[in-house]
Amino acid sequence: MDSASGDSITLGELAEDDRRRELLRETLRVLLSTHRSQSATADQLMMHRNTVHYRVQRAVDHHHLGLDAHAFDLHFAPMICPRHGSKVLRRE
Repeated sequence: MDSASGDSITLGELAEDDRRRELLRETLRVLLSTHRSQSATADQLMMHRNTVHYRVQRAVDHHHLGLDAHAFDLHFAPMICPRHGSKVLRRE
């Protein structure tokens, strides 16, 4: 799979390269790595649990992201972004 097109499809609007979406991607990455524990996510990111809840709801509601539909892809797509930079976020 081409990582640029795959991430765009998986992340939808969250694939945009800006700071707000980067924070949402990081929150989702940690959430999925903690088996969807908002408390553990908050601890790892050193933020209040309500902030985690807000960010997850923002990703789901505003960006139309289905956490259940493609959980495997959503777990790995945000991990690719920090390692490879914005070049993997959108197709050329």
